Amino acid sequence: MEYQDNLKIVEKILSREALLNQMAEEAVELARAILLYRDKTGHRRYWGSAVFSDSSLTEWGEVVEEGADIALVTEVVLAASFDSDERKIFKNIIGTMDVVVSVLTTREVLETMQKVCHDVAKAALKLNRAAGGENPTPISEEYARKQLLCHMASMMALQGKAFVGTDQEKIEEIKEEKAARWVGRLMGGIEDEGVHEN
Repeated sequence: MEYQDNLKIVEKILSREALLNQMAEEAVELARAILLYRDKTGHRRYWGSAVFSDSSLTEWGEVVEEGADIALVTEVVLAASFDSDERKIFKNIIGTMDVVVSVLTTREVLETMQKVCHDVAKAALKLNRAAGGENPTPISEEYARKQLLCHMASMMALQGKAFVGTDQEKIEEIKEEKAARWVGRLMGGIEDEGVHEN
């Protein structure tokens, strides 16, 4: 099955609440991976020429994998929860953010991405509360949707600076593999063998 077909299947099977919970989970996992990488390396990754030890390369691989996870879930959430006009706004926000992000240092990108991960998680959970009614929140569902859209766009702009070249290629590969596994689990209970779950 093709990648886009897999995304459509996930979108149809999972409820919006489940997708937003998945978004929050993936954002927290990316924040954790960035923290572990930053602690391990002391921010020694430079664009163009990386300073890696074997252990820091492993930590960076975790950041890339978690980046792929949040990018994958973002695509599904956008398709399932936002209309075409909102998706255009999302792309415009990314374009605007790209200008800001382009002047950030590596350290600033990672620190900002870590903060935005928490904002994405909070916005996804807040949207669930605003839409659900069981645990009311004073903000409207519309406001919560706009907040989530803005935070997801910020995350994608930061990823555009953090993951370049082979990192971006790896993210695309991981997204395709994980989308297929996600559909397999949803449709037939296929288990991952020793692989970090989506």
